[in-house]
Amino acid sequence: MASVRKLKNGKWEANIYIGTDANGKQMRKYIRADTERECKAKARKIELELDEGTFVNIENKKVGKYLDEWLELQKNSLAPSTYMLYKGYINVHYKPAFGNIKMNKLNELHIQKFKNDKLKEVAANTVRKLLIVLRKALKDGMKNKNPSKDIELPPIEKTRFRLITDEEFNILHEEAKKNIFDECIILLAAWGGLRRGEIFALKPDDMFLKKNFIRIDEAYSISEEGYKDKDPKSNNGFRDVVIPNRLCDLLSKYMRQLGEIPDRLFEMRPDSYSKRFKALRERTILKDEDIVFHDLRHYQASWLYKNGMPDQYSAERLGHDIITMKKIYQHLDKSIKIENDKKIIDMFS
Repeated sequence: MASVRKLKNGKWEANIYIGTDANGKQMRKYIRADTERECKAKARKIELELDEGTFVNIENKKVGKYLDEWLELQKNSLAPSTYMLYKGYINVHYKPAFGNIKMNKLNELHIQKFKNDKLKEVAANTVRKLLIVLRKALKDGMKNKNPSKDIELPPIEKTRFRLITDEEFNILHEEAKKNIFDECIILLAAWGGLRRGEIFALKPDDMFLKKNFIRIDEAYSISEEGYKDKDPKSNNGFRDVVIPNRLCDLLSKYMRQLGEIPDRLFEMRPDSYSKRFKALRERTILKDEDIVFHDLRHYQASWLYKNGMPDQYSAERLGHDIITMKKIYQHLDKSIKIENDKKIIDMFS
């Protein structure tokens, strides 16, 4: 029950117990009003919110500071890469937009403007993710007063899927042959179906080249401390990948050229290699094509599909579950049809 008293200046003040802090110390909220009736009404409203579990005691805290504190509380329940992703959302997107606004001043107009501005800057799917994370963060602190709860999310856009043709792959491969480092990495993706992080986690003891396979048991991924090795995304990621003789020979040659074998075969950050791959592509006639490194993995999926490999075999090879593999093949069905349609159109040109 709130304690109400009249102050010397004629105003009224209510003293409300709102719980204890992390150290067990009592926390109290003080509110003031011009009349006793108004003061008691405000106190009753807070007590009702306390009973319903909807009371928020962060009104005067700035949004940026709240989001930093919220993220730290989530840290142990998030994967390192997810934690870093959310940290980027807060520092790059949320704070510049409304980080200095106090929580009790943040309203739906701020969130709607944020959405509209972001739709001009980044893809709709990215804006959708930004709003979903923001909605969760604000809900944890503001309960039903969350100003983002009624903001409509942008519709989901179809996932980008780029099928590299054999001709395009051969052009990229020819350029990669100029540097054995590049050729090994590109063939591991295109012929082995390895993910970027899996390639850069490879170590000499993962190589079983006389038996034509590579063991995948780690991924080189971003964390708060920088890039580090961690387990694959799921149990499906642990696998042995059979590779052709030509790639075995190339990897053996590469390791001989290294001389003293390092801790990992390819000493480079995965994100740095994506930039290097873009530069490689831009040195070819494909410089204006929308081809990224991950499309090489799709190239392996398309090869498996076109050569009639069973779905389960393909899923195990690529480190997918069978459901994900079937979704990829749905894209391949459409992409290969488009490719074949073009061949028919150009047949007698």
